[in-house]
Amino acid sequence: MLIDFFLIALKIITIGMVLENINMLTNRELEVLDLLIQGYNNNEISQKLMITNHTTKAHITSIYNKLNVCNRVQAAVKYISMQQQKA
Repeated sequence: MLIDFFLIALKIITIGMVLENINMLTNRELEVLDLLIQGYNNNEISQKLMITNHTTKAHITSIYNKLNVCNRVQAAVKYISMQQQKA
């Protein structure tokens, strides 16, 4: 029973941290993340947003750091999961 309490508390804390991370993303990072989730590559993201490849990579690196992930798939899964938890 005590273990259940701690597991629930841990889940609540984790959800709070995840939601806090999503709120840390800038509007531009959210735009980049949306395109990333849609399957656009860096060059396509750059063209769509009219920014350089270097800037696109910087945004993606920042997104990875803020979401504490290492790749596009993890970022997409985490973002979609966070959106579902927000609702």
